[in-house]
Amino acid sequence: MNQKLQNIIENMENMRIGADDKFQFGCRQCGKCCINREDILCNPKDVFRISKKLGISTYDFIKRYCDTYLGDTSHMPIVRIVPHDAAGHCPLLEKNKCVVHECKPTVCAMFPIGRCIAIDRSKKDPKELKVGDIQYLFVHPDCGDKSPTHTVREWLEQFGIPMEDEYFIEWNKTITVLSPLIQKGIAKLKAYDMNQIINLVFIKLYLDYDVKEEFFPQFIANRDMIIKLMHDLPIHGGV
Repeated sequence: MNQKLQNIIENMENMRIGADDKFQFGCRQCGKCCINREDILCNPKDVFRISKKLGISTYDFIKRYCDTYLGDTSHMPIVRIVPHDAAGHCPLLEKNKCVVHECKPTVCAMFPIGRCIAIDRSKKDPKELKVGDIQYLFVHPDCGDKSPTHTVREWLEQFGIPMEDEYFIEWNKTITVLSPLIQKGIAKLKAYDMNQIINLVFIKLYLDYDVKEEFFPQFIANRDMIIKLMHDLPIHGGV
């Protein structure tokens, strides 16, 4: 776990903010948040929207601009945008402006607001997640103008991010359901076989899309196929 994420977890209570609570921040378009960032993660919807904007396939977008790895604890495939020069500039930054501004990664669009879903799996089935489980965080920035005042609701709506974000809920359901299945597979299957399965998970969640069609139905179909595959593997007996 990187230090920044560790700090957020340790200070989450102090950072928590309600949907209609106010915060102060004004972007000066200094580009500081686009430099020396190793933590710009893209979810499948981000990959789809940016690929569509650039007129390339999801495969080509990830190949040109990203790297992928497995989460330390989740063992889920993760996609990260990689700085492209010695100064650490985001590869999607040109003349200090984001070339995919209208469909930039969600973590960039929401800044300085973050969101998460924290549940106790022993008390709640991940498949029962709902909009009310989303929690918002104000990540105190060290840039920008502190005079403009916004509510979280206003800020997200300004960037086209719905408060009742069905995709965000379904993506978190996907992670909470798939992660234990992948970990069980790693413990029970041969390394080669599990690597092939993880590769398929990555392909279906991030790559296997027609950018001319709507994203969400394709995502649900791909996700459900992978979950069924994992449930059909010979990894569940005696556990």
